[in-house]
Amino acid sequence: MREFRFPYGRKEVTFSLPEESVLGEIIPREVEGIADVESAIQEALISPFQSPALSKICKPGEKVAIVVSDITRPFPGPQVLPILLNELNRVGVPDEDITVVFALGGHRRHTKEEQKQVLGEEVARRVRYFDSFCEEQEDFVTIGTTSRGTKVDINKRVVEADRKILTGIISYHYYSGFTGGRKAVVPGISSFNTIQANHKLLLHPEPGAGHNPDACSGKLEGNPVHEDMVEACRMLKPDFLVNVVLSGHKNILRIFIGDPYAAHGEGCAFVESVFGYPIREKADLVLVSAGGFPKDINYYQAHKALDNAFYAANKEGVIILLAACEEGIGPESYMDWVRMNSPGEMESRLRDYFEVSGHNWYTTFLKTEQVRIILVSTVDQKVVEQLRFIPAQTVDEALGKAYELLKPDPSIYLMPQGYLTFPVFE
Repeated sequence: MREFRFPYGRKEVTFSLPEESVLGEIIPREVEGIADVESAIQEALISPFQSPALSKICKPGEKVAIVVSDITRPFPGPQVLPILLNELNRVGVPDEDITVVFALGGHRRHTKEEQKQVLGEEVARRVRYFDSFCEEQEDFVTIGTTSRGTKVDINKRVVEADRKILTGIISYHYYSGFTGGRKAVVPGISSFNTIQANHKLLLHPEPGAGHNPDACSGKLEGNPVHEDMVEACRMLKPDFLVNVVLSGHKNILRIFIGDPYAAHGEGCAFVESVFGYPIREKADLVLVSAGGFPKDINYYQAHKALDNAFYAANKEGVIILLAACEEGIGPESYMDWVRMNSPGEMESRLRDYFEVSGHNWYTTFLKTEQVRIILVSTVDQKVVEQLRFIPAQTVDEALGKAYELLKPDPSIYLMPQGYLTFPVFE
């Protein structure tokens, strides 16, 4: 037997498995991180990728908006943002001309404490900051319509700024291919209607055909959701990108600074090289952690790890998902969708009125028809069962239930950072 340790909420859990049953650990490749982050960021700001330096972009007297991820993303704001502010100061933009806008997308508002946690105490003292809450329609202005028909409403604080800087992290994403880059704009600082119109592209163009297979992890070219996001982002004309790639321990592996599109593309290629894990066969049992807080703050977020794990599981196999879900399932509307048990009805409703929560449940439902899912969480057992999952309070309890469902000596994949890693079937 071998002991394993997985992230779970704000702690770690341990369990043991027979080593001969483990086909592999789907983990990131060993990559040395950046030893001196401050120096690396400063150097990249002066010599950015395929972009002029900020000294050539920003002029004294101009207003600068910095778009920053919300609390559900582990962007290292306290580490990165002071360096960015200092560089803006150096080129003639004082703190009073800088505004941070939190890219909430379709998520809830922050508390004041959460805003300060994302920024760090120093940045919170230095600049003004605001949430971009998608349902406050008066906070948004229309800047165009994409070729796919998405009306692009963007937070006016960013639109009205002279210079616009996007920040964030790059990782695999289950329907836009990768996070980072253009996602800071759509859905980050977009209105509710814009987010829903863009995300409706998750559905197959042909009614009744369900999910669009091109809207998936690791795919950019031909991905309609990504391409629509890029088109909308270009309408805003962001000036600069500061994206990072993090390890499973939230250390900065690489920074990608410069042109909002070229630098993001370089970051996506790096993510593939580190977090894409080739597999030649699927397993009977996949044991996956969302990666701990904040990636498992609720099931809505933890679903991304489940989606990645699904690619490694045999049909009629079992997935054990470790996700503490300290804030429960997700948005208030989520359980309204859970009460629907007909895929056809769900798809029809999504086509009439698309909601990301609804699509999240729709894809979850489809998974439960192909594999058995055991959820280790703090969520009430009855709610877990409504999700068509098997509830468990500990990993050992979940393993016991999995072994009862499977043939003797099942093959196993382990995914301790399921939010980050993606099994690439060869």
